[in-house]
Parts: sequence; C-alpha cells; structure tokens
Amino acid sequence: MDKQHECANREAVRRINAAEVVWKDVAIAGDVLPGFRGRMIGHAGPPIAWQRMAAPQRGGIIAAALFEGWAETPAEAEALLDAGEVALRPNNDLGAVNPMAGIMSPSAAVFVVQEARTGQTAISTLVEGRNPAQRFGSFDPETIARLRWLREVVAPVLGEAVRRAGGVPLLEIAAQAVQMGDDLHQRNTAATALLVKRLLPHLMRGTETTRDLRDGVATYLSEGNEQFFLNLGMAAAKATMRTIEGLPDCTLVSAMARNGVELGIKVAGLGDRWFTGPAQIVRGTYFAGFGPDDAQRDIGDSAIMETLGVGYFALACAGPAFPLLGVSSQQSAVEALLAMRRIAAGESERFRVPALDFAPLPLGIDVRKVAETGIPPGIATGIAHKAFGVGRMIGAGLVQAPLEPFVQAAQVFAETARLPR
Repeated sequence: MDKQHECANREAVRRINAAEVVWKDVAIAGDVLPGFRGRMIGHAGPPIAWQRMAAPQRGGIIAAALFEGWAETPAEAEALLDAGEVALRPNNDLGAVNPMAGIMSPSAAVFVVQEARTGQTAISTLVEGRNPAQRFGSFDPETIARLRWLREVVAPVLGEAVRRAGGVPLLEIAAQAVQMGDDLHQRNTAATALLVKRLLPHLMRGTETTRDLRDGVATYLSEGNEQFFLNLGMAAAKATMRTIEGLPDCTLVSAMARNGVELGIKVAGLGDRWFTGPAQIVRGTYFAGFGPDDAQRDIGDSAIMETLGVGYFALACAGPAFPLLGVSSQQSAVEALLAMRRIAAGESERFRVPALDFAPLPLGIDVRKVAETGIPPGIATGIAHKAFGVGRMIGAGLVQAPLEPFVQAAQVFAETARLPR
C-alpha cells in the first residue's frame, strides 16, 4: 500500500480508537437536523427511488406519512409518493442511522449523541420494541399509535433522565457489553442492561413528569426490549465514523448501509460518493412459521456497527447469539474474526475477545484490502418479512457484503494514484 494511504489509515484508526461518544439528549428529528423539514423522509441504505424500493421500506414510508398527518389513509400516502411530493434521502447523508427499513420523518423522536473530542453528532430513532413495527414495514394503526407514544411520552421522559445524568458514555458501555457476550449488532442484551442500570436512578427521580409516565417508560426499557441499545450504538458508531470523513487518502469505509435492493458504502477519503452493489440474502435462523421464501434481502443502516469493528467482527465474543445467528461453533466464529483481520486496517483498543486471551478485534474496513483479497465484510443482522405491510422480523443471521462497491472504490484510488500530484 502506498505510504500516503498507510499514514491516512493509521490516523483514521487512531481517531476511531480515541472516540468518546456520549448520549446527550432525546429530541425531535426536525429540530436537530438542519434542513430536515416539510415533506422529507430519511431511509436506510444508499439513494433509491420510491418505485425501486423494497416492500418493507415502502411500508415504513407510508407509516411515516400517516404519522406526520400528510395523509389519512395508506392509499393517500401512496398517491403522494407516486406523485413525487415527498423527498426521500438516505439517513447517512443526513447524519443519521436507523435499523432495517430505517424510516425517519421530521416529527420522529430521536436519540442525540455526540463525539466529545470533535463535537461530531449523530442521531437515531427511538426503538419501537416489538412486532409489527415501522422499521419492518408496518403501517397499521397500532404502529402509528406507538410512534406517537414514543414522541409524546417516551421522548420527554427519557430526555429528562439523560440530561439529569449529565449524558451517558456509550462506547464505555459497549466495550463492557462485548466482554459479557454481545456482538453489539444482533445481540445487545448486556449493553441494554448496563444502560438501563445507569439510567434508571435518574429516570425515577424525574420531576417534570408524573410517576405513572416514568413507570411506563421504565417498563418499556426493561420488558422485551433487549435490543434497546442497538439504535444508540448505531448512532455512537456513526458519530465515531464521522471523525474520519474527508480524511485525504484514507481508504477506510466510513459508512455501510443497505436498502433491501442495494448495499452502499462511503469511503473516508472519497467524500460523499456512494459505491453500490446488490443486497444479498441473509442466512441464519427463522422464527416458527417462516422460512427463506419469506425473507427480504439485506436491509438497514445497522452495518455501521461493522465499520466500528463489532457485529460480525465480534462473533467470537457472542456465544449466546450463536443459535439465533446460525453460527455452528466457536471455531467458526474465530475463523470469521481471522478473515476480517485480513481486510482491516488496524486493531481496536476498546473491543477485545475474552476467549482469545483478550486479543483485540480487527478495526477499519479497508476497501483496497477487500479488493485485493476478495474477502467481503460480514454483517450480523435481522431478517425482515419481504411482503408489503407485514412489518415483522422473522429471523436473524449472517450475510456477506457484495464485493462490487469495494472494488469500485479501490479502483478510484488506483486511478487517482496514476494522476500527477
């Protein structure tokens, strides 16, 4: 690798390792994102037109139109979208990341996180908590009512608690959770428990809300919501990766996201350009009554966790998640880790593998190494039902990213290297 790329990548790894990300507040998306106003919706993955979107993403956007009051019925919402009267933007282009369909509208309640050293911020929507859900494409009345409850009840209560706590250090919690069996993408049980433990005293001492409301939010946090940390972890990863955006000559992936049709990446040294390839089929475990014929192709912004060096990169830490993800043995998880080392730019100073004498996890997906080795990054993820309006998670598993976007990006660096400096 050329010296300028090596120097840039070392600096990128240093910045990622040095990041200190704090959950600062809960707010309304349109109040914290400049320009996110009017009839505009954020979605997971790279740019895509309404007509090409996968069914879960289309359903989630209809839910957003109903939630915002732009339409009274699903049919009215579809008519608005067919007419091009709603602007659609990738979340990553807005400074946000959201799971699965990834739908975010201006009135949505969002977590606000900040990287303390640089001031870089990122947001993610509040966790819905159960099926059916907007993030899987549901637009039924129960889903819309829950979105309003999150905005009107949960957001003010959680916002008061996190402000009272003076913020919550997310990467500190994440590092501890990896030692407790989380991969931080598909298993967040330990991270959620650690977060709730830290937040609960401030939640229950709240003064601006009634005891009944605080009790309801405490129940939301603690019962059947083991993935609560995921959205916060995604925002923490986004804020961290924003610290390397625009770093000249850096060949590391700064964003990786899927929309159910394509997977797209951004590369730190190549600006805001998206490089894309076809979304792949997830292989794993299905819930009772569902199978591969029901599955949507890979979807969601949550692959930002793999850019941080967790998720698939941390499978060897996450034995409790093996049955859900379809991992056959600890040895196969270690082999996955070793493969990711071959495409990584460095090592994590934060995330370590207890089963390997606390060896560091690989860190930083280098597009040139992916292109040279032919080893694609793996992703640990959920599986959404592919049918329009079903709006359910039906399983979870592992998927390999397509090679095309990494090869495309590496080629740009190769062509640039031939130009006179």
